[in-house]
Formats: sequence, C-alpha cells, structure tokens
Amino acid sequence: MLERGLSRQTIRIRMRSIRVFANFLEREEIVDVSPMNGVEIPRVPVSMPEVLSSNEIQKLLHATRSRSWYGIRNRCILGVFLDCGLRLGELVSLRVQDVDLPASSIHVRRGKGGKDRKTYMGQRLSRELRKWSEVRGFFGGCDPFFSTRDGRQLDKRNVARIIERIAARAKLGDRRVHPHLLRHTFATHFIKNGGDPFSLQRLLGHADIQTTMIYVNLAGVDLEESHAKASPLDRLSSSHS
Repeated sequence: MLERGLSRQTIRIRMRSIRVFANFLEREEIVDVSPMNGVEIPRVPVSMPEVLSSNEIQKLLHATRSRSWYGIRNRCILGVFLDCGLRLGELVSLRVQDVDLPASSIHVRRGKGGKDRKTYMGQRLSRELRKWSEVRGFFGGCDPFFSTRDGRQLDKRNVARIIERIAARAKLGDRRVHPHLLRHTFATHFIKNGGDPFSLQRLLGHADIQTTMIYVNLAGVDLEESHAKASPLDRLSSSHS
C-alpha cells in the first residue's frame, strides 16, 4: 500500500515498479492475469519555472555597478549565471584553469551526473571576467576562480547571499532571486534570442532533451516564424535562384 503524503512523482515511480513486477508474475504464469492491467498510472504535471524579464535582468546588472573588488567579483558571479547557465555547485567549484578567456569558454568539471562539459560566454561577460582576473590576482590553476578576499573558496550559501543582496538593491519587489532562477532565465532567453534546444541541452548538461524543451515552451517560440526562416524547400530554391 502507498503511504499518504507522497508526491505524484514518487507514486508514479512506485506504481511503474509494481507494474513491472506484476507483468513478470504473469509472464512466469505465477498469476493468471497481472493485477495492474487496466490500472492507470497518474501523470505528473509539468511545472513551468519562473524566469526574469529583460527589464529585471537590467536592474540586477545596474545594481552591480560598483567597481570595488567585491563589486567586480559579484557582477561576474551574476554574469556567469545569466550568460552560461551554470548550477550553483558548478560555479563554486570553478578553478582558475577551468576558465579559458581567450576561447571564451568554461570547463565544467563533474557536473550533474558526474559529467564534464564545456560552456561558453559572450563578449560582454568575457570582458568582465578579464577585469576580475586583473583585480583578483591568481596564484595557480587549482585556485578557486571566485573566492573570498583572502583566497578561500566561496561556499554555496555565500553565493546565494550575494545574489540575494544584489536583488535587494535592484528592488525587484517580491521577486525571490536565487541561482537556479538565474539558470532558468539564461535558458529561456537563450531560446528567445534564437538559440536551438539541442545546443542548449549540451550547454546546460541535460541528459534528456525533454527537460530542455520546457524552456522552448516557456519562451513561446513562434513556430510559424521559425519555419519561415528554416524551410528546407524555400532555402533550396533561394540558393539556386
């Protein structure tokens, strides 16, 4: 019997396990008919994540205008979330050797599932990270890329508080801003700005494209406009005209 208070996702997983076992019993003729025949497994509704608007992003960036050591660092932390879509744990684990400024890339080591991946940054963030490199003063490749003033690695709570303070200065009302909201924001605006979901899947480190497709729906991509731009026959005829 299933306990009370379980989430729909947990119930769905357990019922699927019971169905597999019941089908095995039927296949081995231990029972005549699987007791799970005709039993419907509940669907789990997909909840759409919240994202920041372009205006809210601008307010956050405006709130990090300070050119102090801490101001430059915090602006870069915000920028890496918004322009690269890193998870909180991935950001605090970054080492100096992981950030390749000439190639405008970041090597994410042991992301979710223990997999490495490479993500990229735009020119604006690249310029900001160069400034951070100058004021930070790096000593070795294994040093934390984002650190305290005395060179110690920031922990997750440190970074979450930095984001909360930036949001408070940005005066976004009741909006609760946290690192994963910034990751959702990156993904949604990436699609809105013309990025494709398969590239986004690799940038985010998603194992399943269906997880990435949530952002396609959230971005409200205009399929008619997308088809007009990418129609195979139209592009074929234009190349031979």
